[in-house]
Amino acid sequence: MVACPAEHEPFEQNHYETGRISVKMDKKFCDGCQHQENCFVEEQQEHYSYGFRERRVEVAQ
Repeated sequence: MVACPAEHEPFEQNHYETGRISVKMDKKFCDGCQHQENCFVEEQQEHYSYGFRERRVEVAQ
């Protein structure tokens, strides 16, 4: 993930051996964002996050 729909970059991105990728976005960008209804991140206590498998990227390409 390079950036969200509002063009904010994640503060953390992890790639796991299982093929899973997780992304964390700062709450200061997501809270009240105009793209929130159409965004794929889920609210957590201290951040917003999104997770997916590498295979999903391959299929999309």
